Amino acid sequence: MGRAARTFVGVACVVTLGACQTGGADEGAVGFKVADAHGWIVETEPETAFTDGLEVLYPTEPVSFTITDVRLLPADSGLELVGASILGPDDRSLGATQWAASYPPAPEDVSATTDALPDAIGYRVDAADIADLMQNPNDADGNPRMDGYELLIGIEAPEAGKFERTSIAVDYESSRGTGTLAIDAGLVVCSGVPKATDFDCES
Repeated sequence: MGRAARTFVGVACVVTLGACQTGGADEGAVGFKVADAHGWIVETEPETAFTDGLEVLYPTEPVSFTITDVRLLPADSGLELVGASILGPDDRSLGATQWAASYPPAPEDVSATTDALPDAIGYRVDAADIADLMQNPNDADGNPRMDGYELLIGIEAPEAGKFERTSIAVDYESSRGTGTLAIDAGLVVCSGVPKATDFDCES
C-alpha cells in the first residue's frame, strides 16, 4: 500500500483523530494504530516554545510498555524538542488538542482534566489499563471514554526562518523488547516570519 498524501491543516484548531490504520511499529514490538500521513503549519516567534498535541498513541493489544524517548525527525531539522508530556484516556476531555501557545501548556489549554502533566519519557502504560479501556469503552455514566495516550510535545525554533519536521519517533521498551513507533506527522514552523501558503513560509 502506498503512503497516503500528507495533508496540511491550519493551526489552533481542536481535532479528534479519526480513521486510523495499523502500522509504524518495529518487528516484535507493541501493536499501535497510527493516523494516516498528515501535517500542519504554524507561525511562532524565535525561542518561544509551543505545544504540539495532535499525536495520540493507540495501543491495539494489552501489552505493557514504557516510553524511553520522543524524537523529532529529521534530527537536523533545527527544531528543538524542549519537553514531552502525556495525557491518558481519563486525563482529558477531548481526543487531542492540536496546538497550545506555550510549553508546558496550561491544563485548560489542552483540555486536561488533571493538573498533573506527566513526563512522556519514562511513562509506563500498563497492560491492565489497555485491557480495561478495550473492555469498558464507556464511563460510569455511559459516556464514551477518551481513547489512547495523547503526546504533548514542546517545540521551539532557535532563530528566525523556516523549519520543517517530517515525522516523530517514539521509542519504548516492553516485555517483547525495544521498539519504535514512527508517526508520519509533518510540521512547518514559520519562526519570526509569516506563512505564505498552507505549505510554506515567506522568505
